[in-house]
Amino acid sequence: MNKEVKLGNIMIDCKDDLILQEFYHQLLHWEKVNLYGCLGIKSSTGILFLFSKEEDFIEPVWPEEENKQQKQIHFDFQFNNIEEAKIKAIQLGAHIASNQYGDTDFITMIDPSGHPFCICKSDE
Repeated sequence: MNKEVKLGNIMIDCKDDLILQEFYHQLLHWEKVNLYGCLGIKSSTGILFLFSKEEDFIEPVWPEEENKQQKQIHFDFQFNNIEEAKIKAIQLGAHIASNQYGDTDFITMIDPSGHPFCICKSDE
């Protein structure tokens, strides 16, 4: 099995799949989809996020704290203007993380389900 394996989708657990789908749809401008019984979004290049509604979902804490739910993954999204993207993310329901480490290169945000993500300067 030497052939590269293609990533099918990324499942993101959350308390409210509809809120998270709308948040990332508005922030990233990816197409809304409904696949495998899950709400999701799909980029023009085929990246697929599916949101899995979990009734007993516990929001992750970032930065990490002992004996708390840790983040499992975070995404770095590239924008031409990180300040505009930050404002838009806040308007859509995100908030700025209490700790920042990116200086002017990136801003760490927390999405409506508590997942950290970064708004980064585009490398283009």
